[in-house]
Amino acid sequence: MDKLEKEIEAKFKACMERLGCSVLKFTSPGNAGVPDRLVILPGGRVLFAEIKKEGEKLRPLQEKWAERFERMGVDFMVIDSEDAIERAKEVVCYRMPASNTDFDEDKREMMHFWK
Repeated sequence: MDKLEKEIEAKFKACMERLGCSVLKFTSPGNAGVPDRLVILPGGRVLFAEIKKEGEKLRPLQEKWAERFERMGVDFMVIDSEDAIERAKEVVCYRMPASNTDFDEDKREMMHFWK
């Protein structure tokens, strides 16, 4: 059964917060197509996330934002499934500074395969 966008968004938000991130609903008046969520990682890095229900594709304007962020070196992900949430978790764990005092050993253990 396909997951609804609000279910995926709730799971994504909970997962990111467990990793110590701040997850903000992102709006930018006058800039249609911007991603749904801004994730601020410990250490100051950011990840933009567009939440979709399973199988739903980005609209053309959303694709342009994704391409723009990619050119700028900003992390952008489409979150449309539990697999996508797991990939986001891997990216966030990789991007977190090892010296982060809120970064416990369980989270550090998730990073072992990136070394």
